[in-house]
Formats: sequence, C-alpha cells, structure tokens
Amino acid sequence: VPSLASKAPGLVVPPEVEGLIGRLLAKEADNRMADARELIDGVVNALALLAASGQIDAKYANAASGGRATNPGINSSLTPALSGPQLPSATAPTETSSPALGAMLGGRAWIVAAAAGTIGLLVLVTVIVVVLRSRDRGQALGATDAGTQTASNDAGEVLELTQDEEITAGIAMIKQKDYASGIRKLEELPPEPRARDDVRSALMQAYIATDKRSEAMVEARAILAKHPELQNDTQMRYDVRNAALLGEEEAYTVLEASMGKEGWDILYDIAYGESGSQYPKAQKRAAKSLAQGERVSMSPALQVALEVRTSAAQNACNVRAHLDRAARDGDERTLVQLKALQAPRMVGHFRKKDALACLHKDTALSRAIGAIQSRRR
Repeated sequence: VPSLASKAPGLVVPPEVEGLIGRLLAKEADNRMADARELIDGVVNALALLAASGQIDAKYANAASGGRATNPGINSSLTPALSGPQLPSATAPTETSSPALGAMLGGRAWIVAAAAGTIGLLVLVTVIVVVLRSRDRGQALGATDAGTQTASNDAGEVLELTQDEEITAGIAMIKQKDYASGIRKLEELPPEPRARDDVRSALMQAYIATDKRSEAMVEARAILAKHPELQNDTQMRYDVRNAALLGEEEAYTVLEASMGKEGWDILYDIAYGESGSQYPKAQKRAAKSLAQGERVSMSPALQVALEVRTSAAQNACNVRAHLDRAARDGDERTLVQLKALQAPRMVGHFRKKDALACLHKDTALSRAIGAIQSRRR
C-alpha cells in the first residue's frame, strides 16, 4: 500500500498512523487486522504515542482508565452512554470465534467486515485530522500546553522559539487583528524585551483597538519618555487626544507631563476649540488642566491666548494690558478673541455707551489684530 506522503508530498503523517492505514488496506489477509477490536486498540495506542511525543494535544488521547468508547477530545454526534461502557482488554477472548455467533451471522459476515472497515477508515481520517489540527494550532500559537514557546520544522520536530521570534509572532498577531492572542504573548515577555519600542508600540495599538485606554496611555508615556520627538507625531497626538475626549484620566496626565508644548495645545483645542465641542465633560476637564498648568511649559502663543481669555472673562478692559504681547506672539487662538472685542458693545437704555470704550479709544486693538493677520499670510 503506497504511503500517504507519496500521494501528497506536502502532508506530514506520523508513522503510527501510516502503520494503521497499511494494515487496514493490506491485500493479504494475514497482514490485515483480525477484527474491529484490534483496529480500535491500534487507534487508541497510536493516539497515546502521539500525545506522549507532543505531536498532538494530550486531550485527544484516552486516559489510562478510559471508560468511554469514544475519545472525549474528538467531536461526535453520538451521545455516549451515561454508564460509560468499559472497553474489553486486548487479551480478553472475543465472541467472534464462537460457533453459535458464526452460525447466527451466516453469509452476512461480509457485511459486518465491510461496516467495520468503513468505521475504521472514518476513525483513521479523524486521527489524521486531529494530528494535523494539533500541529497547526501549535505552530500558530507557538506554544505547548506547558507554556514553552515552540514551533515545528518540516520534519515535525518541536523547536523552541527564540525571544525575537516570540516578539515577531506577537506583533504579527496584532497586525492581523488577533488582539487577544497578541496582547497575551507580548505581556508575558520578561521586563527587558517587554520594554522594546516595537513591543510597546504594538501593545499600544492593541490596547486602543480593544478599548483598554488606560493601558494604552501607560505605553504612550513610556514611548514618549524615550522618544520625545514623537510629541509631534500625528498618530500619537490623535490617539492621546481621543482617549482624553473619551474621559481617560491617564490621557490628561500624558498631555500635561509627556507631550511638552504639543500636549498643552491639544488641551486648549479640547477646552475651547473644535475637537471638544461634542464632549462637554472633556471640555471642562481640559479647561481645569489649563488653569492649573504652568504657563512656562506652554508655547508663547498659547500663553497669550490664555491670558487674553482669562482677562476678558474678568473685565474686558484688562485685555488692553496684553495687546502688545498679542501683537508679537499671538496666533489664530488670540485673533478670534480680539476680533470678538472689535465691535462696540452698547449698553444702557436712555443714554447708551460703549462698554468696550477702553479698548476702542485708540488703535492698539486694531494694531494687534493687524499684526497677527500679517503673520498668517
């Protein structure tokens, strides 16, 4: 009987399974199995050997005390008997040699043999599927049941993965959107490889994709501490800002302490710009950060924008003290506020007067507006 490997070169079939198939399909009666009992014992023994060698999951091999006629690791549409029928031992005498039984079967013995052969083929196919599925699973996860990181070579030998291969496998899982497996593999790394840039970046991506925003921001802080140049990275800014909009407190810590001037600019946009317009809680939280933050850690443009805003909220006339600085350092954020003060604000019923006369008595306000506009051209 030709081997399966000769018929399908890409298929790796263990010798234990090849042996069963060879005996089942042998042309000579003496080389074939005597009965279904011998076939079942052969299958059980093969599964035990394969499990012991690590080629299949141990759950597919019957326990030594195995009291079930079907292997619990193999899906079956048959419901096992509640009593768990015991399999006879290999040395126990069988009833097939009984003259009474032979007379009862008569000329229909070939039907029984054919049925047993068919069942045998189905069981063998199941064994092959179990073996291949176990190998595929082991290669995909890169781990044995004992937790050892492994892979299989073309000869079916179990090889231990290097740490770099484990990291590559975990990052690949995340790129393929198998976030749970990728996170688990990378989180299990020792501290030093766990702190690698590519590992932190992959974990941050996976945490964001799975709504683990706090964990993502912890990774962001570590990345920014090592690579402050990423404060200007578009994706980093986008991810941290979105976490803040969704109420992640750790994101505000990142914006205040880890992103330099860029972080404060993002906070201003959340509090008073467009990005926070649909998130009132985030607006309030960002405004709190800005009020308590040290101005020296902010850009000159943001400093004057906050000074003008704070002064205008108290008394619009106080803005006058910041007009020279606004003309020198102000940007779009200051310009919007100054333009809002440009028109007269008439108050009173009988004798109306301009409440912003203190700003309109000379050209200081107009000059500041003009200076900012000229820089924007």
